[in-house]
Amino acid sequence: MQLSTIRDNVYYNIEDKTDGSGRFPNSNINDFINEGQRVFATLITSEAIPALKEIATADTVDGQQSYALPSDFVRYINLEWKSNGVKYISCIKLPITERDALTENTLYTPSTTQPYVIVTNDGLYLFPTPSSSDSNVGSAYLKLDYIRRPATLSNDTDEPEIDLQYHHFLIDYATARAFQIMGQAERAKMLYDKFYENIKAINLKFSVAETGK
Repeated sequence: MQLSTIRDNVYYNIEDKTDGSGRFPNSNINDFINEGQRVFATLITSEAIPALKEIATADTVDGQQSYALPSDFVRYINLEWKSNGVKYISCIKLPITERDALTENTLYTPSTTQPYVIVTNDGLYLFPTPSSSDSNVGSAYLKLDYIRRPATLSNDTDEPEIDLQYHHFLIDYATARAFQIMGQAERAKMLYDKFYENIKAINLKFSVAETGK
């Protein structure tokens, strides 16, 4: 659906004028729709949004542990690190709470054959720290798979990059945002719950399809 169609559906749900001359101008509804697609991209399984999958490479630097995330980064999928200049090895991702365990005890033993990564808002933190002597420093030695931020919808003819079957999520989210501002808390909650529960259902469906369980 085009942006104008999604917006008209939201106006219909909240019983407002579709020309933007009522309580909510077009720009407000557009903002709600764009917010909805960003939230959707953050929570939905990457398998459901292949158009938003990206690969970025980065050079490793001797003695440098942290590396910036791409400017359009939304969610981590996987990080590979070239070991001994020969092949890429997937890093095991750990939560930031395990940072001390990576450096102060033997619970984890980071190495060129089994690297680890911690992902924060500040960037990627590699374990072990890249070292020329370990032959894990070089051009494009890091390969990051991630979900990028969806393109902002601004023109009436713009269409979301997510698949058509998921466009109703944007209608539900934007309608919920409008109801929230209108003080209709129960109606907003109902649509928010629907939005998040449907995302959980889709994620479960993809998980079952992949594992068979």
